[in-house]
Amino acid sequence: GCLALMVFFSRKIRFNSAWKAYLFHGFFSAVLFFILTNAAVWALTPLYPKTGQGLTTCFLLALPFFRYSLLANLVYIPVMVGVRRSIPQPVQ
Repeated sequence: GCLALMVFFSRKIRFNSAWKAYLFHGFFSAVLFFILTNAAVWALTPLYPKTGQGLTTCFLLALPFFRYSLLANLVYIPVMVGVRRSIPQPVQ
């Protein structure tokens, strides 16, 4: 569901959007994925106590993975935008 939500938001980017729009949506998607998936791990698994401290621990232990997610976005967004822009668009 989280991935589908990111695809929905990415559909809002126009073909000729500025790089800032792509980077914003990439950052927004990474933050959204981080929050939703870690909240789900906290709520649906017995790994963390169901307290505010358990939720905080869950998010703090996931921060290294979030860093790599942001770094991957900095690499893959320019690659994918370049590929997307190299494909001829149909004339409307």
